[in-house]
Amino acid sequence: MKCVPTLLVLSLLVAGCQSVGPTPSPTVSETATPTASDTASPAGPDRQHLPTKDVELPGFAAAVGGDIAAYAAQGVEWKDCYDPVDRGDAKVQPVCASVLVPYDYAAPGERAITLKMVKVPAQDPSNGTLFMNPGGPGFGGIDIALAYASAFDGYDVIGWNPRGTEDSTPIKCTISDVDAYLELDNSPDDESEKQALLDAAKDFGASCYEGSGEYLAHIGTSDTVRDLDLLRQLAGDAKLNYLGFSYGTSIGGYYTQMFPDTVGRMVLDGATALVKDDETPQAVGFEESLNAFAEWCAQKKCSLGKTAEDVLASVSELLKKLDSGLAVGDRKLTQWQAVAGIAYPLYLGKSGWQDELDALEAAIKGDGKPLLDMADDMNGRDENGEYEQSYFSFPAIVCADENDEGLAAADEEWGETEKLAPVLGRDFELDYVCPTWPVAPAAPLQFTNADSGVLVIGNTGDNATPYPQAEKMAKRIGANLLTYEGQGHTSFASGSTCVDEAVLTYFATGKLPKDGKVCKK
Repeated sequence: MKCVPTLLVLSLLVAGCQSVGPTPSPTVSETATPTASDTASPAGPDRQHLPTKDVELPGFAAAVGGDIAAYAAQGVEWKDCYDPVDRGDAKVQPVCASVLVPYDYAAPGERAITLKMVKVPAQDPSNGTLFMNPGGPGFGGIDIALAYASAFDGYDVIGWNPRGTEDSTPIKCTISDVDAYLELDNSPDDESEKQALLDAAKDFGASCYEGSGEYLAHIGTSDTVRDLDLLRQLAGDAKLNYLGFSYGTSIGGYYTQMFPDTVGRMVLDGATALVKDDETPQAVGFEESLNAFAEWCAQKKCSLGKTAEDVLASVSELLKKLDSGLAVGDRKLTQWQAVAGIAYPLYLGKSGWQDELDALEAAIKGDGKPLLDMADDMNGRDENGEYEQSYFSFPAIVCADENDEGLAAADEEWGETEKLAPVLGRDFELDYVCPTWPVAPAAPLQFTNADSGVLVIGNTGDNATPYPQAEKMAKRIGANLLTYEGQGHTSFASGSTCVDEAVLTYFATGKLPKDGKVCKK
């Protein structure tokens, strides 16, 4: 499921790029060496073994040099881009650049890939650079830098599109009909439906290997973290200052382990599970958010039921009726799509509940279009039936990181999730994509740093990254924990003055809020 902060709904218009000339190579700190390693791990027992395929992708380039120091010393040519951004009493001109990073960090001299980034300069960058990532995985970070830069005085704000995403040497998949794929029964009732889902998952993975080849083995979070440290050096900063949301907390959490000596001020908002044992199934988070919606719906005497239990029963009954789908023009609303549509407004917390109600009421009356439209928004499908690049980079990055235990384990997890989330769990997602992915995942990092000195934020009503994960991440990396008692995904810039003040004060002064601090609004 997608994990993005709500502010990214802002429309950001692209202006024509005008060259402002190259900047001199910055004086960089000594090239950092990761203190935690990640070596290739054996593939899960059911991962596909396809003939080795080398594909030429946009952004592939000759290596800068034979070692990381050569990449860290490359010049960066910034060019004017996008509309001016308000910063204090003045407008500043964002600038964009492309840089090269190793395709394979184990062999930096063989080939490079291209990363795209934007910088919103500060009038007085006395605090250095603040890097931002909005989550996903699979989303670019340019929009969030443009949207949030005005809040962070004293920092040049940089957002970059991580490898495999958007225009940073993107992952490509050759699947021709995503709509047909999403119309499959993702909660199979018999062996024939299960086999159809399995075959489709294999075909999906094979199409990504056809379009991207062995590049799929080099887009995991550890690779992105190494890229980020190179960008830090290219910015001329001795320490990394970083704001990451949702999956962006994985990037930050990994960084605290791989480069502990260069961790600066860091906020990780909407914490993911850094290791499998820390994971709360996402369906559980959405189920709890649906429960909160049901309480609200019953209190306002909505048509779905007089009590919260009645509301949930109405949703359950709708999902059961969608087993064979509901026609929406030449498409159909399936259980899989319906759950995606239900999940979408829950990201917004209470502000999304009326849209949730309207779409559910329409579907119950036989009009599946509002719920299907929400599913399309969730999946990045436009009105022409085209899907955003993030739809393909998301599973590619997840499967590059995930050390699955095969199809049997996927079936078992599906059954357990249904018990934990009885309304949404069965239809949420039976994952056969990663267990049949065509490349092996990386081995998980060993988290050994007991005192990272950073800030983790958890929202008690967070659907996409359930709150227990924030508690576990803070403990695992030795961070201070800030808790927000609210609804919706992530906490900063979501309506809590308490959270916003804590984050802005920390980035301005370096003073962390007290560990265990709770914000109620």
